[in-house]
Amino acid sequence: MAVCILRAMNDDPTELATARINRREALSGMFWQRLFRGAYVLFVLLAALFALPQHAYAQTVLPLTEDGKTVYATIRINAKQARMLVDTGSTFTILRPKFATGAEVMTETTASSLDTKSTKMPLVKARIELHQGHVWMLVGVFDVKASSFGDGILGSDFFREFKRIEIDYGSKTLTLWK
Repeated sequence: MAVCILRAMNDDPTELATARINRREALSGMFWQRLFRGAYVLFVLLAALFALPQHAYAQTVLPLTEDGKTVYATIRINAKQARMLVDTGSTFTILRPKFATGAEVMTETTASSLDTKSTKMPLVKARIELHQGHVWMLVGVFDVKASSFGDGILGSDFFREFKRIEIDYGSKTLTLWK
């Protein structure tokens, strides 16, 4: 537009000077307009990014059952359904031997309990299936005699596989965010 104005004018110096000023003002206005538009788009994108709730990550909600003060989650391990004791204070995830049948023993570890008894425990690779995929991890295999342990223990090594966990006693759910 400014180029057309310059061509239409005669070589009158006052008209030429006015045209140059108008051109500078026009370019300056376009610069600021583009700058503000770009800043606005950036602001909207950042606001959208930070406004995402934490549960926008892949999430799995597992139902919990209670037996007195003990909380259990039902999951699938190596294609078998297992009722696991939820114990965030346990170092290892431990399974009863029936869930490790056919699994290759990867290594062995020594675990100790509250009564300070040390026990050698084989570690096997297990596939823990969730609604949003699965988790492969090394788990201990130990035949826990007490029935209150269910089919095993979900320990802190399992929970560390997730960005966030939430145990909701009101709705009886365990929510895991990957």
